[in-house]
Amino acid sequence: MRFIPERFKHHTLFITISLITFTVIILVSVTITWTTIRMSEEFFFEKFSITNAKIINEIKERFESFHYSIVIASNNILQSGTIKTNLTEEQTNAQKMISFFTMGEYIKQIQSNIEAYELEIIVKGENGVTLTTNRTHWPISDQELNESILTSNTFKEPKRLLYQYDERKSETRSIEERRYVVATKALMDRLSGTVYGSMYFSYRESEFKKVYSNYTSPGNDIFIIDKSGRIVSSNQSQFIGQKEVELLRYAKESKTNANKYMIGSFKGKDQVIFVEALPSFDIYLFNNS
Repeated sequence: MRFIPERFKHHTLFITISLITFTVIILVSVTITWTTIRMSEEFFFEKFSITNAKIINEIKERFESFHYSIVIASNNILQSGTIKTNLTEEQTNAQKMISFFTMGEYIKQIQSNIEAYELEIIVKGENGVTLTTNRTHWPISDQELNESILTSNTFKEPKRLLYQYDERKSETRSIEERRYVVATKALMDRLSGTVYGSMYFSYRESEFKKVYSNYTSPGNDIFIIDKSGRIVSSNQSQFIGQKEVELLRYAKESKTNANKYMIGSFKGKDQVIFVEALPSFDIYLFNNS
């Protein structure tokens, strides 16, 4: 009868060794699997980051080219002594007619240099003279323009070229035809610092988005937001004009984030978020996937 406990003892030892071996195998397998998953994630995000960084840089270059054309046009208007004279001096009706013709011809010439995009140019002086190249393109009255937040913001930062969002009210135009991105700048004497008017370059948002539309696809979205968090332009049209605190928070976080991307939630969906500041525009460029 003594061999039964002894035999049981050997079985217990075998079971113990088997359990330890099985546990070690499980732990090693889990460790290898976890490491493989982590390496795969890092490889994916690295490749994804490189691809999206290239896309962001290409879009950024196109925006800079767009911005440069507006800078050249605004500088030409600022440097025109004729325009300054016509916008600062009191004039008779006959003189105003001559001024309109002279400035109109000059501004048409400036506009021809940025014909890659459909736009309207408005130049407004403090003496009440206002010239527009195509009033029907951006249907805003002189009074609305004088009282608008666009003009208020322009005069608050007279040395800067600002890009602002504007939406017109109309019962006959579609929402796409009522949304505009407007580049604005004060007309200021460089020596005295005296502001004598303002200028506006208005683009339909649908025209503005041509800069980046080739880089969007289902599940890969572009959002352009200003410093207040308002979406100025996007391929997701339903969000244009809305203020998005989430995106503005990501924009601020990106300044201290060592990675080129962030994992976050937007509109209830987890996304990989890339942010690039565009200082020339004072806006942020988002690529959400």
